[in-house]
Amino acid sequence: MNVDVLIELVKSDLKSKYKNAFLGFLWIIFEPLLIMLILYLVFNRFIRFDMPYYPLYLLSGITVWRIFVNSTTGSLTSLQRNRDLVLKVRIKRILLPLSSVCSSVLTGIFEIVIYVLFFAIIKKSIHVEFLLTIPFLFVYSLCLAGISFILSIVYIYIRDIKPAWDVFVQALFFLCPIFYPLSLIPIKYITYYLLNPVAVFIIGFQNILYKGIMPDITVLINSLFFSIIVFIIGIMLFKFLENGMVKRI
Repeated sequence: MNVDVLIELVKSDLKSKYKNAFLGFLWIIFEPLLIMLILYLVFNRFIRFDMPYYPLYLLSGITVWRIFVNSTTGSLTSLQRNRDLVLKVRIKRILLPLSSVCSSVLTGIFEIVIYVLFFAIIKKSIHVEFLLTIPFLFVYSLCLAGISFILSIVYIYIRDIKPAWDVFVQALFFLCPIFYPLSLIPIKYITYYLLNPVAVFIIGFQNILYKGIMPDITVLINSLFFSIIVFIIGIMLFKFLENGMVKRI
């Protein structure tokens, strides 16, 4: 079954990330915990915007951003990394980039759980709205899967896409409201700013995780439709280029 194959691929992807680490899979917990602790200490004491609980705001954006970066950069070379599987094993090749997305989302879930624990300790409260993270994360995952399908198959044909994507991701970080609040963006530019789908998703998650409120209905609808469209385009492009991939991989 495809689901069984996907689960095994996700396990293999996670094992490859932590196979030489002494603590192994425990790094799934320790890595985000240490990152959040460092960011909290640095931005709580030395760098901060004039907003309540600024480190929590920063962490909510960083957590969502890391899921995006890990999913896309991991899936970009997923077909090339698994060349033997592509050429010698009869599996649906689209499962390879999908497994990278799934493993990144899985580790992202651990990071979100740790964030919620930070939130509860710092603010001494917790919001029922945190449960909205589950459906919104599913929508986000659809978008990431679509992007990953495109990146993984295009990489086989155009290897320059990897360094180009690395530069693009670094630039995109500054076009998302992660370390600065959305209110800093001038009103006249806000429409153009929100054309960035990653920024829209980050704003939605910040509403849930930082503010404890439901994202604006427009954000939800736009995110859903965009994710479905990107997911479908990703599948179609992957299928269209898949047969020619064997000669180039």
